[in-house]
Amino acid sequence: MIIICAEYFLRKIPNDYSYKAQWLSKNTNKVKIWCLGNSHVYFGINPVYFDKCTFNSAHVSQEIKFDHFIFKKYIDKADSLETVIIPISYCTMWSNLKKGEENWRIPNYHIYYGCNNIKFVHRFKIINENKPFNRAVKSMLKMLNDINCTELGWGTLYSFENKSQEWKDSGKTACKRHTVNIDYEIQKENEDYIYDICSLCKKKNVKVLLLTTPTHYTYYELLDSIQLSKTIDFCRQTENSFDNVKYVNLLKDNRFTDDDFYDADHLDEYGAKKLTLILNDTINKLFY
Repeated sequence: MIIICAEYFLRKIPNDYSYKAQWLSKNTNKVKIWCLGNSHVYFGINPVYFDKCTFNSAHVSQEIKFDHFIFKKYIDKADSLETVIIPISYCTMWSNLKKGEENWRIPNYHIYYGCNNIKFVHRFKIINENKPFNRAVKSMLKMLNDINCTELGWGTLYSFENKSQEWKDSGKTACKRHTVNIDYEIQKENEDYIYDICSLCKKKNVKVLLLTTPTHYTYYELLDSIQLSKTIDFCRQTENSFDNVKYVNLLKDNRFTDDDFYDADHLDEYGAKKLTLILNDTINKLFY
């Protein structure tokens, strides 16, 4: 009974996953620009700076598998949808959450989004969270709120004010974490997910913008050239395969300065504003 009660109260803690799932259930029909993706979009695209109604459904470390699931779950309700933004970062094509350090996030996709293609061990918060009983008690006392995004889904934690003085040092660490041994099975799975999203969008006359977000030179100068070229080649190949898809590569864009970065591969609020305004203009020029 203690375990069951603890699991119940862990699930009751308000969080980005529960918030975004509820928002999409109620408002998908209003969305004209839909941002999928990982932390690079979660912190990097602020929907308030788009001309049209936009929602950011990205989550930290979200892999393409879950982007695909969320997209397919709500696409039939997206009657006003015009554009989907899919970030393709340096590590995207080989991202696999269950094999990473943040696999504790997986239960959220089962609990709040209803994804059942998940192993039994990854369906429960009490097994995967740190100090679960402590958090369960705080939840019971209504002392926890893990919602860290705005009403339209933009992540607020990576602010200029909170930036470490040693933030440039993160480039080496992040590059090492994101550089992988190429797994062609995972790559093929992720390619298929992206192709399926693009195909569904084409059927619904929806445009797709593949996006490589800006990074700092302390990050991009250390990237493995083979892994990076495979990423860019896939994006260009996808662009050539679908007449509704365009690829925009801002990885080394010199419009972004030190003040725009929270760390070497994530933007702060100033960078998010700049990127969103650039994307707003880009989408208007490419698609309208």
